[in-house]
Amino acid sequence: MNSKCFAKMAVGHYFLLAGFVFFSLVSDSSASFSDVIRFYKQSRRCLTEEIRQNGDIECHINGMPFRVGDFVQTGTVCDVTYSQTSQRVFCENNVWRNYGDLPVHTHDRHKRFWGFVAGAVIGWVACEIFCSRGGGVVQVVNKPPSISCQEVERVRYAPPRETSVVVTWPEPTATDPEQGKLTPKQKFGLPSGSHFEKGSYAIPYSVTDDHSNSDTCIISFTVNVTRCDKADNIPGHPVNGQMRCTPYQYDPILGTTCLFSCNEGYELTDFSSTSRTCKDNGYFDGQVAQCTKIQCDDLENPQNGEKYCSSQTYYNSVCGTTCSATGYESDGGFIHCQSDGLWTAPLPSCQDKRAPHFTFCPVSPVREYADKGKSSATVVWMAPTATDNSGDVTIIRTIGQDSGSEFGIGKHPISYVARDPSGKESVVPCSFDVVVEHLECDSPDGKFDDELILPDCPGTEYTYGTVCNVSCIRNYEIIGNTTITCEREGPNSTKMVWDWGGGEQPTCNDKCPAIQPPANGAFVCQTAGNEYCRLSCSVDFGYPSGTSKNQMFVCTDQQLWDPPEADDCAERRPPDANTIGADLHYFVGDCNDPNVQSGLKDKFLAYMIELVNNGWSNRCPNDTGCIRDTIKVICGPVTSRRRRETISLTTGRWRPAGLDRNVPFRVKRTTDNDYVITLKITLEISWEGGTSADDLQKNDQDISDIITAIDNEIASGGNALSFDGIVPAQLTADRWPMMECPFGQTAKYDGDIPNCEGCATGKYYESTISSCAKCPVGTFQNETYQTMCKACPSDMSTKESGRKNISECFPVCSMGSYSASGVIPCTKCPLGEYQPNANSKNCNKCDVGKTTIERGQTADLNCTPYDVVLNSPGNNMTFPPLTTTLESLTLMFWMKCPSGNVTRPSFGFVNGGTHTSMLDIVDAETLDFFRSTIQIESNGWTHVAIKWLGTTNQAELAINGNNVGAVPVTTGNVSVIGSYLLMTQNSGNNGSCRISGLQMTNSSKSDADLQTDIATCLPNGDDAFYNMDNFKDKIGIDIDTPSKCDEFDECTASPCGVHICENLLNGYRCYCKSGYTGDNCENAPDFCVNNQCEHAATCTSGAWNYTCACATGFKGKLCEEAIVNGNWADWGDYGQCSKSCNGGNQTRIRTCTNPSPGPDGADCLGSGQDQISCNTDPCPACEPVGHLLLRSRYTKTDFCVSEGDYTRCVIICETGMEFVEPPLDYYECGANTSYTWNRIPPSCASIRPGTRLTIDTSVTYPVALPCGTETDQALNSAAGEAQCVRNNACDVSISTTGCSSRRKRDTTTTADISFFINVEELQDFNLTALLEDNIVSADLQTYLNAITELEQTAQEINNSASDFFTVNVNNVTYNIDPSTLDFSAVITCPNGSIANDGACVQCPAGTSEENRWCVYCALGTYQNQEGQTECLACPTGYTTQFVGMIDVANCSVEEKTTASTTDSTTATSISASATTTTTSTTTTTTPTLTPTTRSTPSTSTTTPTPATTTTTTTSSVPTTTTTTATPTTTISTSSTTRTTTTANLNDAPGSPNTETTTTLGKKNGSGNDKKGILS
Repeated sequence: MNSKCFAKMAVGHYFLLAGFVFFSLVSDSSASFSDVIRFYKQSRRCLTEEIRQNGDIECHINGMPFRVGDFVQTGTVCDVTYSQTSQRVFCENNVWRNYGDLPVHTHDRHKRFWGFVAGAVIGWVACEIFCSRGGGVVQVVNKPPSISCQEVERVRYAPPRETSVVVTWPEPTATDPEQGKLTPKQKFGLPSGSHFEKGSYAIPYSVTDDHSNSDTCIISFTVNVTRCDKADNIPGHPVNGQMRCTPYQYDPILGTTCLFSCNEGYELTDFSSTSRTCKDNGYFDGQVAQCTKIQCDDLENPQNGEKYCSSQTYYNSVCGTTCSATGYESDGGFIHCQSDGLWTAPLPSCQDKRAPHFTFCPVSPVREYADKGKSSATVVWMAPTATDNSGDVTIIRTIGQDSGSEFGIGKHPISYVARDPSGKESVVPCSFDVVVEHLECDSPDGKFDDELILPDCPGTEYTYGTVCNVSCIRNYEIIGNTTITCEREGPNSTKMVWDWGGGEQPTCNDKCPAIQPPANGAFVCQTAGNEYCRLSCSVDFGYPSGTSKNQMFVCTDQQLWDPPEADDCAERRPPDANTIGADLHYFVGDCNDPNVQSGLKDKFLAYMIELVNNGWSNRCPNDTGCIRDTIKVICGPVTSRRRRETISLTTGRWRPAGLDRNVPFRVKRTTDNDYVITLKITLEISWEGGTSADDLQKNDQDISDIITAIDNEIASGGNALSFDGIVPAQLTADRWPMMECPFGQTAKYDGDIPNCEGCATGKYYESTISSCAKCPVGTFQNETYQTMCKACPSDMSTKESGRKNISECFPVCSMGSYSASGVIPCTKCPLGEYQPNANSKNCNKCDVGKTTIERGQTADLNCTPYDVVLNSPGNNMTFPPLTTTLESLTLMFWMKCPSGNVTRPSFGFVNGGTHTSMLDIVDAETLDFFRSTIQIESNGWTHVAIKWLGTTNQAELAINGNNVGAVPVTTGNVSVIGSYLLMTQNSGNNGSCRISGLQMTNSSKSDADLQTDIATCLPNGDDAFYNMDNFKDKIGIDIDTPSKCDEFDECTASPCGVHICENLLNGYRCYCKSGYTGDNCENAPDFCVNNQCEHAATCTSGAWNYTCACATGFKGKLCEEAIVNGNWADWGDYGQCSKSCNGGNQTRIRTCTNPSPGPDGADCLGSGQDQISCNTDPCPACEPVGHLLLRSRYTKTDFCVSEGDYTRCVIICETGMEFVEPPLDYYECGANTSYTWNRIPPSCASIRPGTRLTIDTSVTYPVALPCGTETDQALNSAAGEAQCVRNNACDVSISTTGCSSRRKRDTTTTADISFFINVEELQDFNLTALLEDNIVSADLQTYLNAITELEQTAQEINNSASDFFTVNVNNVTYNIDPSTLDFSAVITCPNGSIANDGACVQCPAGTSEENRWCVYCALGTYQNQEGQTECLACPTGYTTQFVGMIDVANCSVEEKTTASTTDSTTATSISASATTTTTSTTTTTTPTLTPTTRSTPSTSTTTPTPATTTTTTTSSVPTTTTTTATPTTTISTSSTTRTTTTANLNDAPGSPNTETTTTLGKKNGSGNDKKGILS
C-alpha cells in the first residue's frame, strides 16, 4: 500500500514549541484528552487516522510516513490506495472529503492525552518511546452468573368482542460459578396470569452477583385482537350524518355493529347501508353509508346576467346575480335552497344602470336667415344620433321646435335627450342653438364715391330689402338714382350689398347750391370769378358772436361754400352796466403807515356813499357808493408824470363832455413829499334804456357826471376826501366808459349802437376759450345767447355737432350695434364682435379663438371659444402668406377624431409650387410626420405640437407635451416670405375631426412652454402668425360654439371611486353601481330593504350588498342554516396502558359526534378523554450517569445521547488529568444491558513529572568482543557519539554480557548502553495553564526538552545503528547484528504513582499503588485521596458493597450483610473482564456516620478545612459530594523502582510485568538499511 500526500503545509524539523500553533486555536480551557482532540478538529486540521479503512494503510505526506494521530492542515490533498483501489481526498475544515465533494467516512478516536501534549509541544518526532503505556491495574477476574427463561406461545388472539387475553409462563432459573444458585428477579411488566391487551411484550428477568456482574433473559410474546380497521373498510361517521356502534363506539373489534343516519337537509343515498357489522374476516359487511344534500331546481340565468351559487343548487346553497352585460348592475340580494327543495325567492334581476350618450349632435349654432321682408325662417338640421349599452335608444326633443319648423328672428335653444328602455337618460344632452337673423347691409355711409351723397334710411337697421333715399347735402343737385336697396350679393349668398338700381353710382352736381340765408338775416351775392355772398342782419338784430358784419361766404373751386353755412342773426341785447376806472393820488412824506392808508380808503368810501345818496341812488346800491370792486391802495415814490390810459372800444363812440383827459395832471412838488398814495377805483352804474345811440350817450354822460363831482371836490380843497391832514392831490380816469355784458356775451358797438353779442343757435359760450363752440354730439341749442347746450332726450343723440333743434336728436344705437354716427339706423355687431355701450360707432373684436353665437352681442362674456369641424372632404384651406421668413416655428393645436373613416386634416407648407407635407392625420392613433409613421395613444382630445428649427432642419413632434418623434427636414426652410400654411381635409364619411386652439409662433417652443400651453385649450394667440381666427368665414369649415375642447380629464383623479367615471367638458359624471347615489356615488343604498336574512338575523347594509348577523344558533350567508352544536357520544372502553411500569395511563375516549358540531357549532363541553393510572410499579432504569461517575475520580461526560430508556455516553478526564487505564469508546445502559451500565469508567489522575528519564539500547555482536578495558573504551567512544552526549544533556551507563578472552570464549557479546537524564527537581507541569492560556511552564518545557533530547538520540541511533555500534578493538572491527537492536524507555516515578504515557500518573482515589500498579481498594476499604500506597479500612461493623470505594460514606453496609459474599482479600481491578457489568445500588448512610450526600444542580458546596470538597459535573445529574477528611498516612518517599515499557509498531502493548520490554523497531537486513522506526 502506498499513499502520497501533496500538502500545502511544511513539516518542520524539531522545533521545540511547534505544538503551540494548535494550542493557540483552542478556546476551551477545560480540556482533557478528548477535549483536546475535539478542539483540534475545530482548528480546521484533519486527523490522518480518519482516512483509514479496513486493513492497514501506508500513507506518506511529502515523502514522510504519517503516524496514526497526526494532524494535517486544511487544503492538504492526498492520493490514497485502499485494497488496490486508488482514491484522492483532501482536508477541508477538519473533514476529509473525496474529490466528488462527499465526506470520507471517518472514525472518531480519542488520542491519548499526554502523548498528544508531548507530541504537540515537541513536534512530530517526540514521545514515540516514552509515551508508550506502562503500568496498569491488577486484574482479578470474577466470573458472571447465568440465567435461563423458557419459551412460551409466541402469538395469542383475543376472543370476539374482547380486547385482551390471559397469558401465563414458568419462572426462570439462575446460577453463579462462585455463589451457586441465585434467584432471578422480574425487572418490570405484569406477572404471569394477567390480562394482556394487544401488543408485543418482553418481560425481563435478571440476576446479579456480589461483584455486580449480572445476566438477563426475556420472556416475549404477542397479543393480537381481530379488528375491522382496514382504511378502505372501517366505517366512520358519514359526512353530514351520524353513526352509533356497539359494543364500542371507537374500537371496531370483531362483532361490532354500527347504525347510520343523516342530518337535516341530507338523505342517505340509495346504495347506502343503514347497518354494518364487523366480521371475522376483518371486514364490515354492507355498503358505505353516504349522506347527500337535498337539491333544489336549477335556476335560469337572469337577463343580461349570470347566476352564482355557493354550492350549485344544493341545500343551503346561497345564490346571487352577477350582471355580465355592460352597464347592468344588480341591486343586491340573495336566495337560498331550503331543506324542502324550494328556493326562498326568485333570483335578483340585472338592471340597466348606464345611460345612453350621443354620438352626433349638430354643430351649434344652426344658423338661418330670414328672407326679404320676413322676420322668420324655416330651419332644418341633421337629426342627432345616440348609442346605449342596451342597443335600444330613443331620442326625444325636450326644448324647442322640431327640425323644419319656422323660427322667428333671434336665438332659439334646442335640446334632445337619449333614453333607453330602462328610462335612463343621457347625462349630457344634445344641445345647440338655432339662430335666425336678418341679413343686413353695412351702413351706406361712406359707401359712395361722391362724399356729398347723403343716404336717408328708414327704421333702425339696414336689413334685407331696406330702401334708402339718397340726396346731396346743402341743396346740391343729385345725378342718378335717388334710392338704394339692401340685397343679396348672389341668389343664396349671405353677403349683402347696396343695390342702386344698376348703372353708375349717383353723384352730386359740381356747382355750389344756393346758400341757405340765416334766420333774421340775408345774403347779398354776386359773381366775380367765383360766386360770393355777404351776410347782413335785419334791423334790431345783430350778428352773433364769431360773425362779423358783411362777412364773406365764397364758393370754392371745389364747389364748396367756405364757410359752409352761416349762423343765424340774433336780436340785440343791452349791457347790464356802464363802468369807468380812475386813480386818486395823495402826496405824503411816508406812505408806509397802514393807518393812513386805511383811513384814506374809508374816507373816500364814505364820501362816495354820501354822493350817491344825494343823486344816484337809483343807479347803484347805497352801501357801495357805485364802487364796483374793492378799493386798492398803492404807495410808491413820486414820478414827474403819471397818466392813466383809457381804452376806446370803438372809434366812432360818442365822447361825453369833461372826459377829455389828454392834458396830463401837473404834479405839485414839495421837499418833504416824496411819496404818493394812490386809491385805484372802478365806478359802475346800472344801464338805463335800450340799445340805441341815445341810450349810449345818456349812460356815458351819467358816469361822467360822477367823475366831475369828485374832481370838483378836490379842486375845492378836498376836505371830504382828506384824512389826518393829508389832502387829495389829483384824479385821473379812463378815456371812455366800458359796457358790462352778461356772462357769455361780448360788448360790441355798431357805430354808436351798443350791443352785447351772444352765441348763435346750435352753439354755446365756452369759457375756456372765451368764445362760442358748437354743441357737441348728443346735444342741441335752439336759443341764442346760451352758455350751454341742451341734451337730447334719453337714449337719443345727434348725428353731428352744432345741432339747433330737438328734431335733430335720433335714437342711439343700442348695445350690440353701431353706426357711423352712433344713432339710427344701426348695424348689429357682426359675429366675433360685441359692443357693451350704446351710441357706439364700432364694435369690439372678441379675443383670438373666440366668437359669438349670434350677431349683436353686448359683452365679451358672449365671446366663447369655438372648435373647427371639418365638413368638406377634399377641401383645401390656405392661411395668409407669411410676411417674414421664420427661422423656427411651432404649429400646435388640439384635435379630436372619432374612430373609423372620418374627415381628418393634414398640414403642410406651400412655397411657390413646392408643397412640403408636415403632418397627416391618418387615423386617431396614426400620424404621418414628414413622411414618417408615428403611433400615438389617443383617448379624447389630443394636443399636437410640430416644432421646426431651421438652423438644424430638424422637426419634432410632441403629443400632449411629450416628444414622440424627430425627423430631419430635407426640403430646406419651409416658412419663407410668401409661403403659407395649407390644410387639406382628407376624405371620410363616418364623422369629422375637430380642431381647437390652433396657433403658429415664430419659435421652437421649449418643453416647459409646451406644458404651459397644454394646460388650456385656448392659449394666448395674439402674437401668433396663425390662429383660430384664420378659420372664420372659410368654406368647408363649421364653427362649433361653444368649444367642446377638454384639456383635462377629470376622471384621472378617480372622483367616482370604484364606480364608472365619464369625462365631460370641464367636469365628469359618475355612473353609480348597485344603487349608489350622489354626484360622486358617495351615498350608499340601503341594501337591507327586502333582505332575505332569516331566523331573526340582523341585516347590515354593506358596500355592495347586505350581510346578515346571525342570531345565536344559526349561520350561513342568510343565517339560513342552523348551527349544529356538538354532543358527546358514549364513552369507549379503557385502552392499553401507556407504560409497562412506573405509572402509566389507560385512556378511554368519547367523541363529540352525537351529533358532531358543525363548522361553526360549539364543541362539546368537557374533555373527550378520561384517564386512570395503570402499571404503577417502578420501571427498571439506568442509574444516572452522574452516579456512574461517582465511582471514578476526575471524570466527566464529553457528551451523552439518549433515546427512550437507552443512554450512551463518552467519558473524558477533567482538565490536566489522564485515565489510569484506557476507557471504553462509550458507556451504555438500557434494556439491552438490563438497565445496568456496561462498565465502570476508570479513574483519572494527575500527571506529574518522573524523576529520571532513561533510554536503554541493547544490541548483539555476532562475534564476541574482547574482554577488557579496550572493549569498554571502544563502547564508551561509540556512546560518546550519541546526540545527547554530544550536547552534554545526558549521562551514559554501559554494560556487556559475554566476551572473548583466553579464559572465556563466548560466541557473542550483548552490549547494553543507557542514556539518562535526571529531572527530580521538577515539581508541576501546570497543564491547566497550557490548555487554558497556551502557556508552557518552565517545568513542562524542561521535561519535554529532556524527552526530545532522548527521543532524538534514539532516532539518530536507529537511523545509523550499524555505523553507530561498529567498534574497533585492537585493530579488529566488530559489527552488530542489526536485527538484535532493541530500544526501551524507563521512567522513574515517585511512590503512589505509576509510569504511564510518557509521565507519571498518581493512583486515583479508590486505589492504591502496589508494585507499580494502581489497584482498587478491596471490600471493606476505601481511599479518598490520590497518590496513596494503601487503602483505609471502613469503620468497625461496616463494609462496602463494591470494591474501589472513594469515601467513608460508602462504608454503609453492615458487616453481616456482606461477609458471606465478599472476599476482602481479593483486589478487583479497574479494568474488569469483558463479561462484568455493574448494577446501580442505592447507598444507605448509617446515622452514626457524619458524611452526607445531597444533590444540588450546578452548585458546589464546600465544607471548611479539614474537610475537602470534590465537585463532579455531568451532563445529566450534577452531584456535589461533601466528604469529611479521614486521617491517612501518605508515603512521600520517591520510589526508585524502574518501570520499563517497550512499544512496538506492529504489536499491541503487552501485559504488565516487573521488567516488560516492548521493541519499538528493529533493523532488518544489512546495516546499511536506513528505514525509520516511526510510523
